[in-house]
Amino acid sequence: MALICYFRGMKCQNCHSELLGEYCHQCGQKHVESLEMRFILADSLGYILNYDNSFFRTIGKLLSKPHVLIQEFLKGKRKSYFPPFKMLILTTSILAIILIFLPETPAKFQGADISFNESDEKFATIFKSLIERFFTFTLFLSIPANALFNMWLFKKQSYNYAEHLVISTFIASAVNIFSALTYFAILLPELPQQIFASLFTLVMVVYSAYAYIKVFNQRVIVGILKYFTSTFLTTLFYAGEFLVLGAVYYWWLYL
Repeated sequence: MALICYFRGMKCQNCHSELLGEYCHQCGQKHVESLEMRFILADSLGYILNYDNSFFRTIGKLLSKPHVLIQEFLKGKRKSYFPPFKMLILTTSILAIILIFLPETPAKFQGADISFNESDEKFATIFKSLIERFFTFTLFLSIPANALFNMWLFKKQSYNYAEHLVISTFIASAVNIFSALTYFAILLPELPQQIFASLFTLVMVVYSAYAYIKVFNQRVIVGILKYFTSTFLTTLFYAGEFLVLGAVYYWWLYL
């Protein structure tokens, strides 16, 4: 009652309805007298992490039991989990930030040493620019392609394209997390760097193959072969994106 009295006569700053409490009963916006850093941080983190810990719960189950999470989500248990496309945006953004703050990452991708001599300097410049500018865009484009490849490879399954898209998005989000850990190997000395990067790359491959086998209910050998086929086709599509973007970028930059 005292709370209602406090807000009596006040109007929502968003829809101008009369306030009956801290939150507007019409549009749901919280009443804030003046912006402060604690509100901005709490509001931003609350939106990203969803306040109810669904983000951390989803991450935990995605990394430990991906098939359980995906199957429950597809069967309708969605309120308990962080939405897959928000998850992809968040994990991809983290990767993009890492690429910005670790400038050597494009030259040493997941343990593979990619070096450029002076004659290849122009190519190196284009390659790094493409990574920095189009990494997120090309990754997002590869997800629908991966879902399409999986729909063809696992056509005996009853999943439609939208469900395949959800599966690809969840698995891609998990791969982003493993990739982020792999990129941090750049900060280590050379030998531990190679061991760390190789280990997490192996874990990432084993995890993805396991997820494919379980989600699509495949025999181990068949599931592994189809996983590598799907990955190969998606990688070709991803490389094709870079070739097209590289050609356009080179034409725009040097011609």
